[in-house]
Amino acid sequence: MPQRPVSGFRFTAKWSGTPLVVEDMLGEGANGAVYRVRTPLGRAAMKVCTSSSDVAMEWSLLTSLGQGASAFPKPMFIDDGPAEAPFFYVMEWIPGIPLHQVMGNRDFGTVVKAFESIILALMNLHAAGYAFCDLKPENVMVTHEPSGVAIRFVDVGGVTKFGRSVRQYTPLCDRAFFGIGSRKAEPSYDLYALLLGLASGSLSGQSRNLAKEDPLRRRRIVLQSMREFPVAGIEMMFAALEQHNIHDAHELWQAWNQLPERARRVRLNPSRRRKSGASSASTQWSPSGTSGTSGTSGTSGTSGTSGTSGTSGTSGTSGTSGTSGTSGTPRQHTYGGHRVRKTDWTEWVMWASLGSAGVACLAAWGVLLGWLR
Repeated sequence: MPQRPVSGFRFTAKWSGTPLVVEDMLGEGANGAVYRVRTPLGRAAMKVCTSSSDVAMEWSLLTSLGQGASAFPKPMFIDDGPAEAPFFYVMEWIPGIPLHQVMGNRDFGTVVKAFESIILALMNLHAAGYAFCDLKPENVMVTHEPSGVAIRFVDVGGVTKFGRSVRQYTPLCDRAFFGIGSRKAEPSYDLYALLLGLASGSLSGQSRNLAKEDPLRRRRIVLQSMREFPVAGIEMMFAALEQHNIHDAHELWQAWNQLPERARRVRLNPSRRRKSGASSASTQWSPSGTSGTSGTSGTSGTSGTSGTSGTSGTSGTSGTSGTSGTSGTPRQHTYGGHRVRKTDWTEWVMWASLGSAGVACLAAWGVLLGWLR
């Protein structure tokens, strides 16, 4: 097993002669580990690989993508070192908080802004003909700048040219794991990874258990998690992606900005699926609003009693059947933290009809008993 550099480890790069001091490990991936180091120019990030071919490939990608306004770190130099760091390259160190930690802190306002920034970053990456592929929340660093929330990508190891097979992926962010599509590097692969990464945050650490399930069951589980995500628009975008209404980051950006404001913001009281009654029906988000569940059929009224004059009492009117859509169940609104029930016009009609039937019934009894002449 190869040795690893520990905190405080000092060495000099073989070819450039640059002195480096390891501070701590930032993360580990399929191709190696990333460390924060001190250099004569300040702090930087060092990616250590055990294979010279891996470090050469990543360095080539980084020098191609990490320039200009790219979301990837800026490359500094590539070199060799001692047994603890045989092949490595040094790049810009990006301070910030990983997206999965932001999600764990339930700061979903920041998550939404990061989501929007990721879409824009993917537009630039896809324009260069590459897919990120391993787009998990751990590989996205969130920073707060004067202009607002910004994101940076911190791992170039999985970046793959369009049309090739995905080399690195994380199961919970992999559409093929959920039986939704292939592992082919293309724009839609990154879009699925982005949405699945947000929705499966509550499933973190369960990939082994999910691996025992069939893909259809996995998909149902992640869809349930997506329904409970505090931003309704995430589920709506996933549905549009599955229906092939969205194909790339540009279309995702357009569709997202066409949503109503409420769908793109955090719900104060995220709705949970109830398991009983009419609420068990499937509900889908759509740009026109939330589709309701079927209403409950009303109960028949009480038949009137025949009076002395031989006129039969007025029969009670049957309850109004619930209609599908938003009119099926009276909507509820939240004011000051309390849920307020909003009654629709069909319920008023029902109560008016029942009231009329009651008055007619009393009149019939009055005639029968001689109270009314």
